[in-house]
Amino acid sequence: MRGNKGLVYLVSGLGVIIIFGLIALAIGVVMKSSDPNFSFLGSGEKPIVEMTLDLPTGATVIGTDSDGGLLHVHIQVDGAHMVLTFDPLSGRLVRRINLKPPGRK
Repeated sequence: MRGNKGLVYLVSGLGVIIIFGLIALAIGVVMKSSDPNFSFLGSGEKPIVEMTLDLPTGATVIGTDSDGGLLHVHIQVDGAHMVLTFDPLSGRLVRRINLKPPGRK
């Protein structure tokens, strides 16, 4: 048994690490089940609850969609259609796509 002394310490140490890991997992499950938005690391950024997006004058919103963390707004201005893409966290206009019907230059 003398030659296995290091192995016994190694296995005992790993057992202790496993027990602490299971305790941490149990605490995490309890915390997450009591508050689904709970995070041990914190979110860092606070979500914007209300914001105003600047649309062109006379614009009519045709539809909205979100994809990949971006907000797409399909609008019509003076008969022309366009899609504006916004970053919802900052409200910044990321992309403007002008849509033209077939045969029109």
